This record gives sequence, C-alpha cells and structure tokens, in this order.
Amino acid sequence: MQLRIAIVFILFSSSVFSQTLSFINASKNKVVDVKIGQTLVVQYTGYLGQTYLDKNIVSEINDTMITLGYSPNSIPKFLIKAQEKNGQLHRCVLLKDILAFRKITLERQLLKSTLTASAVVLSYLFFSEIMSSKNTSNLENFGISLSVGILSGLIINGLFPENTKHKMSEGWVVVVK
Repeated sequence: MQLRIAIVFILFSSSVFSQTLSFINASKNKVVDVKIGQTLVVQYTGYLGQTYLDKNIVSEINDTMITLGYSPNSIPKFLIKAQEKNGQLHRCVLLKDILAFRKITLERQLLKSTLTASAVVLSYLFFSEIMSSKNTSNLENFGISLSVGILSGLIINGLFPENTKHKMSEGWVVVVK
C-alpha cells in the first residue's frame, strides 16, 4: 500500500515539475522552451491595461498563467523582507497578456557575472597601476577609473541585454506542454 502511494506521488510530482512553457513561431521555425526554475524576462499587460516588464524565475506553470518569483508562503520570512526591499515580489502573469519575452539561460547569467567580476578586477589593477605612476593628479586618476568602469559596464550590458527579444506580435504562440 505504501509503495503504491509512493509511486503515485512520484508520478504526480514528476508530471507537475515537468511542465514546460513553449513559445513557438512557425514562420521562423523556432521554439523557445521555458521550464520551472529558469529565468524569464516578460513584458505583459497588467490589470488596468498598463505594460509591465519583469525578470524573474519561473516558479509555476499552468494552463492559463505563469508565476514569476516565489510565493511568500514558500520561502523563509527573512527572505521575504529582502525580496520586498528589492521589489522582487512574485507575480502571476496570464499567458494571454504576454506581449514579449526573452529566456535567460544559466550559462548566460554565469558568463555575464564572470565578465563583470573580471572587469572589476582588471579595472582595479589598471587603477592601481595609474596610482603608482606619479605623472597624473588625483582628479585625473578618478576620471580615468570612472571612465573605465562606465565603459566596461556599457560593453557588458551591450553584450548581454536583459530586455525582451521576441514579440508575440511577430507570430509567437504560447503552448503549455
């Protein structure tokens, strides 16, 4: 009896967690699959017709909507306050309200973080090299350091934009598998 209950629970939980949100564009012959736990940038129409842009982890997928972020009931209370402070509350988005989207892969996030950390280290080394030379003033050192920081940030954000990429008006259709 217990074995039957365990098998039913495993089958049920595997079917719940295996739900996939598929964005399909038949004219471009492209499919973008998003699973629970992956990051998605979504532009959607809100309650009163206003447009929202949200980037968060997909925590739930069902036939009519997706949940971005985690429900306050499913995470510890000290993390809820941190999420509220950062404005990262969970949102339920109806599939019919999605206007545009972009899937953010884990590899992309890791590469962007690695490049950002590398840029910080290299700008520090560059700045320390400038500081060691006595040919420039403090204001010039500050200006050079600020320029290097801004330029590296612009390059990284240009290489890895976090805006929407695909618009539903271009023929994309949402299907839950």
